[in-house]
Amino acid sequence: MKIEVIVVAVALFLITLVVSINIVPIKADTQASTIVFVDSPMVEGTVIGENITVNINVSGVTNLFGWQAGVTFNPKVLNCIEYYEGEFLSRAVNRSINPANGTVWCGTLRQPRWNNTEGIIYYHGCSVLGPVPGVDGSGQLGYLVFEVVGIGVSDLHLIDVILVNSEIEVIPHEVVDIFTVPWGEVDYSIETISNLTGIMNPPNPPSSGIFHHTFSPEEETIGFDVITEYDNSLNVIIPAELLGGDLKVMIDDSPVSYSLTKNDTHASLYFTHGHSIHNIKIKGTTVIPEFPPTIALPLSMILTLLAVVFAKRRTRGKPKT
Repeated sequence: MKIEVIVVAVALFLITLVVSINIVPIKADTQASTIVFVDSPMVEGTVIGENITVNINVSGVTNLFGWQAGVTFNPKVLNCIEYYEGEFLSRAVNRSINPANGTVWCGTLRQPRWNNTEGIIYYHGCSVLGPVPGVDGSGQLGYLVFEVVGIGVSDLHLIDVILVNSEIEVIPHEVVDIFTVPWGEVDYSIETISNLTGIMNPPNPPSSGIFHHTFSPEEETIGFDVITEYDNSLNVIIPAELLGGDLKVMIDDSPVSYSLTKNDTHASLYFTHGHSIHNIKIKGTTVIPEFPPTIALPLSMILTLLAVVFAKRRTRGKPKT
């Protein structure tokens, strides 16, 4: 009996250890002059009815005069309830010189402004008014407010992004997109950095973005669709533990060449494609097992200990000869 108590106690300790592990994968470093991203890109719904605010941010921009952006989300977890202008462009306003200076916040011409059934927030934008220069630096372009309607995880994906300067010229930029793969006790993040640029006031949104993310351990693939009005470059950063080995990039089921950078934790794949709609698949030769390593080892130890207990019970039950 004493041995059984010790075994069960050890098993409970190992289970507690597994549940308490929280691994945050290291993100690969990136370099870009101007970056547009959502903070935070992944929202976890835990309390029904709770309101959550996230930012649409810009980093390292020069002479920003106007912008537009929309967002897609998981409607089973979130509903959008508001989209506000951020403070970044108001830095250009100097009403002490000209009281007419200011900013104008423009919602989409399409009504309603968002669709909580489909999980899409149509483009909104903001522009400086008056003869003033654009704004340099980093800050908040806009704020999104969501209501939690379901327990789970929702990634937030930017669409229809455009930045323009005071000459009404498009500012080259990179858009950061995060796809979360929950696996065991770990949330793996697949990061895509692209120069996706939409068109101003798209009549049928979206005009650019990354959609329909998938991860298939059976097929050892990561996939997504891309919509763009211009030729595009993609840098996809994948945790090596999730998908690794000899990687292959396919666009519309045709293999394409790519540049590869790897370290111990991630693989970074850079490639390009033309405008229009494309399906992207990245196929590996190794994939994360059904039970991640953080669970497999303790689980194996637990099963072994329990097997010892049952074996001892069977031995005790045999009649002595």
